[in-house]
Amino acid sequence: MRTCTARIVALVDDDADVRVAIAGLLESAGFEAVTYASAEQFLELAHRESIRCLVLDLGLPGIGGAVLLRQLRASGWCTPVICMTGQRDPSGNLAEQVLRAGARTILYKPFDSEELLQVVESADVLR
Repeated sequence: MRTCTARIVALVDDDADVRVAIAGLLESAGFEAVTYASAEQFLELAHRESIRCLVLDLGLPGIGGAVLLRQLRASGWCTPVICMTGQRDPSGNLAEQVLRAGARTILYKPFDSEELLQVVESADVLR
């Protein structure tokens, strides 16, 4: 059973290797990582009320990460969301779009593990 003090970070990414690597990193920093392979799986299975932060890949097949973010915000879910993507965005439109939709930040893959931990820690503290 989860307690109120659990530092649960959900991770949604369709790449299994990325899920394993980031989950291991988060757990090494004292978080409990719960992973999902798709937005649909997250919507179906996640206990959203216990999640302290969501790390969300924007390049998901099916329901994309940006669409999931907008759906979550439209439903009133205000948990911090950190977006990540492997797609470079020279125009800045993607970053602007997800930040307007309510993301805390956007990280471009490959990113430094310390950078990810810093933004997750910040999101968890500011929640």
